[in-house]
Amino acid sequence: MQTWVTVAVTLATLMVAIMDAKIYERCELAMKLERAGLNGFKGYSIGDWLCMAHYESGFDTSLVDHNPDGSSEYGIFQLSSAWWCNNGVTPTQNLCHMECRDLLNHHILDDILCARQVVSSENGMTACHAPVAGIDRYPRKVTAAMGKKKITKRSKIKSLVKVYNYNHLCPQDDLHSSRRLRGYASSLHENILPSPVSAPHPLMDRPALELYALLLTRAI
Repeated sequence: MQTWVTVAVTLATLMVAIMDAKIYERCELAMKLERAGLNGFKGYSIGDWLCMAHYESGFDTSLVDHNPDGSSEYGIFQLSSAWWCNNGVTPTQNLCHMECRDLLNHHILDDILCARQVVSSENGMTACHAPVAGIDRYPRKVTAAMGKKKITKRSKIKSLVKVYNYNHLCPQDDLHSSRRLRGYASSLHENILPSPVSAPHPLMDRPALELYALLLTRAI
């Protein structure tokens, strides 16, 4: 009986958290990640973080995914209740010392702090390697950092190219209207960034792709 009461209370708490949830736009999330100091943290760019959040949750802070072992994954980075947070139901290491429900609202600072701990672990973040390995090999769960790499029920993932493409990171209207973006662009070599709103060449190397992501977060 006590177990059922615990489950009921947990579900009620989750419902309250979900009511305060948010689906972020790429631009907005990129700026938040930049302000939190994630660009270059442990060698990962803003593009890497956006890629992970996109394919883990679709930028939805309310997402909860359940696993066959009884654990669940929470929030915009899909952090596991088996390792990183406590959901009050399943056994956990709770390495981030937090409640899983706190990962489901639109305040993502706690998510970011926990994700920093994830990528600070021995294996780091399994970042996007689509340009060389193919996006269908992208591991779905952040718990890959703890040796639980798995690719499961997501539908076929689209090409990664758009993650680094201005036209998909931000609305066209924002790109055309941003004077600072044009200012940054004009200071770069024309072979790297031909125009403020042009998409990167498909064969552009990784440093140039990261430059696009960094430029975007500082210019909008």
